[in-house]
Amino acid sequence: MSSLIIVESHNDKFFIEKLRDELGFANIQIEEPICNITDYECLDGLSEKKLTLTLSEIKFDKYQKIGIIIDADDKGIEDRIKLVNACIKSLDEVPSDFQLTRINEFVKIEKLDVEIGCYITNVSGNGELETVLKAIKSKDSTYADCLDAWKNCLNSKGKTIKDKDFDKFWVNNYLRFDTCKSSEKGQADKKCRGEIAIKKDIWDFTNPILDDLKSFLTSLSR
Repeated sequence: MSSLIIVESHNDKFFIEKLRDELGFANIQIEEPICNITDYECLDGLSEKKLTLTLSEIKFDKYQKIGIIIDADDKGIEDRIKLVNACIKSLDEVPSDFQLTRINEFVKIEKLDVEIGCYITNVSGNGELETVLKAIKSKDSTYADCLDAWKNCLNSKGKTIKDKDFDKFWVNNYLRFDTCKSSEKGQADKKCRGEIAIKKDIWDFTNPILDDLKSFLTSLSR
């Protein structure tokens, strides 16, 4: 019996697939992401409506375990676990006393004969995938790091950029300029962004920031 992971975005899917393959967990499948670039519902982040809809469409009898991975953003881990609980309990087969209390915890839903758990992507309690990627980069990041000077320039002129937006910008530059090979630059839009770029060997998978996520995937693989 296999396990399924529900993720928030396409980049989440690509990265989790890469990490799964690094760990050798072939029995874990990754669902198409909850959000995509055209989803109005996701413009301001994951909504309860979107996650609830995704859960309602899952064929639970195909899986032994279901894992939900979403970003902490600026909400924090505890708040995001509450969101996951609310969405799971919206399913008819789930008892009202169902409760996940922490990440990496799997709780059995008897009527569905499946265990469900969640992991909240974060660095020190907040953030998202790009926050993690910025922390675990393994190659020279000169181009991306020089964005700090741009950010300081904005601050000096009374302008700001959200940490979330800055981290996304940083990762995009790391992929496009720091880790894009000369032979790839003619097809940069294809080879230096998206799935191909995310799945390059440009991340430090030994970084302790990934320890909890690795434990989550390990639990799903059993």
